[in-house]
Amino acid sequence: MYKLFALFICLFLLAGCGDNNGGYADAPARSADAIDLDLVAMSGTMMYAAIGNLFMRAPNHLGDIIRVQGIYQPFFWHATGLYYHYLTIDSALGCCPQGIEFRLPTEALFPYDFPPIGALVEITGVFSSYEEMENTFFYVAAEGFIVVE
Repeated sequence: MYKLFALFICLFLLAGCGDNNGGYADAPARSADAIDLDLVAMSGTMMYAAIGNLFMRAPNHLGDIIRVQGIYQPFFWHATGLYYHYLTIDSALGCCPQGIEFRLPTEALFPYDFPPIGALVEITGVFSSYEEMENTFFYVAAEGFIVVE
């Protein structure tokens, strides 16, 4: 009797999965400039906390469009022979900066196509990931940047 009941429940639960969208109405089309996470609109404390949360749940945010503002800092890593580009965001106390990596299109050349070091910069792009040296890293794929000051 219990087996028959369990089978009935399974069939009932799976019945809603017959179409591609699980029976839900189609999601509205996203506009090209829809921003999923706008860190610029947040206070400094909230932005700092949101970035911490973003990296704690990074796989859940892949593909999200993110806008962020911070101080531009390049970093050369001898192990790969590459430059990495970051925006750093200070905590409310100014003691514990966090960085978010960003990448410009592949044709961008450092230092010519990048902002001045130490400039306040705003970027908007898609939260993405890459594998390097057996680790997964997350970054914002930005089309460009705006120097705020």
